[in-house]
Amino acid sequence: MITESITWILFIIGVATSSMVGQFLAPKKFLRLVVNIEINDEAGLFYAKHWAMMVFVLGGLLIWAAFDETIRTPVILAAVLEKLVLVYMVLTNMKTPIGRGLLGAAAFDAVSSSILILYLTGAA
Repeated sequence: MITESITWILFIIGVATSSMVGQFLAPKKFLRLVVNIEINDEAGLFYAKHWAMMVFVLGGLLIWAAFDETIRTPVILAAVLEKLVLVYMVLTNMKTPIGRGLLGAAAFDAVSSSILILYLTGAA
């Protein structure tokens, strides 16, 4: 089922992942509305914007990989690594506002990673 639907799966995960461009464009507003945290210091905003752009680019690569089998495996591996690291970081920071605020993103990334790992291993 996953193998036959991988184009749409990658496209949907890629579009959702690319939505982080909102954090790049308006980090204070995005973080306040979506994650319910306030970042006002220059360094925090710099890293929030940089991380958002990196995730946006990864989402674009997932969309590209949906339609180009030649790059699919390395892009999926990179996406799974990034997503699992976020899940780990959120779960180990659940006592902090940022950990609690990113729980939804971590849940999405955990499900996405599981699906992509099943695809890579040929288990589905």
